[in-house]
Amino acid sequence: MRASLAAEGAVHSVTVALSQDFSTMRFILSGMVSGDYAAAQARTDRDAQTLRDVCGTD
Repeated sequence: MRASLAAEGAVHSVTVALSQDFSTMRFILSGMVSGDYAAAQARTDRDAQTLRDVCGTD
């Protein structure tokens, strides 16, 4: 979460989303919440691709 605090604009919003995605996956794996891990992973993959697009990296 610390990285998102130093980011700006679109990068900030995507890093916050990624942080939430990873937390959700961790909660699902630990059994703290029930949820579809595959859906959470797909959302994380999409957010990671969005971050790559925003940052212009391959």
